[in-house]
Amino acid sequence: MWSCRKKEGWKRLWKQKRYRVQKRRNWSKKGKKGKIGKIGKKAGKAGKEKAGRKIKKDKKNKKFKGGKSSEGNWRLG
Repeated sequence: MWSCRKKEGWKRLWKQKRYRVQKRRNWSKKGKKGKIGKIGKKAGKAGKEKAGRKIKKDKKNKKFKGGKSSEGNWRLG
């Protein structure tokens, strides 16, 4: 088991880690329906609809190319 301190650190990092970890381990099927909307939200100025269109256009290699450079190219799962 984690010690208390380690557990708290994990909680603090959870927001940053959440998206990457969920896609890698495929923990929950929940939220997959709304994933395009979520990614669109994270894309900042692009907005949901624009980001959604980008994803549809880019369906062949299943990657999202919008948003900040650090958030780009996430697998869609």
